[in-house]
Amino acid sequence: MMFATSLSADNLDISHTTLDIDGVVTESTSYSEVLDLEVNVPEPGGSVLVISTFSSKIGQGAREPGYWRLYDGSSSSLELSSYQTGTYDKGLVSLVHIFTGYEAGVKSIQLQHRAGHKDPLTTYGVNFIGIPLVTSGGSVLNYDLAQMTEPATVLMNEDPAPVMTAQIELPLLTEDNAMYIATSFNAKMSGDEAVTGTWQIEYKLEDS
Repeated sequence: MMFATSLSADNLDISHTTLDIDGVVTESTSYSEVLDLEVNVPEPGGSVLVISTFSSKIGQGAREPGYWRLYDGSSSSLELSSYQTGTYDKGLVSLVHIFTGYEAGVKSIQLQHRAGHKDPLTTYGVNFIGIPLVTSGGSVLNYDLAQMTEPATVLMNEDPAPVMTAQIELPLLTEDNAMYIATSFNAKMSGDEAVTGTWQIEYKLEDS
């Protein structure tokens, strides 16, 4: 989960690319490229918020997960997975990550995938966006990134419980700026009973 807020009315140099419904197929259990995104980071450099949503499917008769990550050549997002059964079980996945410590200039960030057990995995219908957390006027945006180190568990019918918390110092909000909140995660049941899980993002303003 992550937050970012605008500090001025300067522009954000947002990059975006897509991949059609034909997609990219892999049978490898090692990561390979699905789609590359070039992001221009303005002076003085800083961090980049990357968001990707996409669909996936596996070969006929296969029953296994696919795995995805965002990768910039030296660091990567958390790995996310989607379990699928057969070509008609089509999963929708999203990935969110903040890459930090970039110098000003063009940076290449990849969406990558790998198969679970070498059955054909197809990633398609990709939306891929990069948002430098630096404005065209050189203002650096505030942000916080929280990542899970241990799974969070809740029992059926329990009251909603926080999974994780991120904190950020807000500038004075006006009609000319905004706060962005994005999250991506995996979830699983520990038993065989079919239930529906629900998630929500909440924010709370605290006095200084």
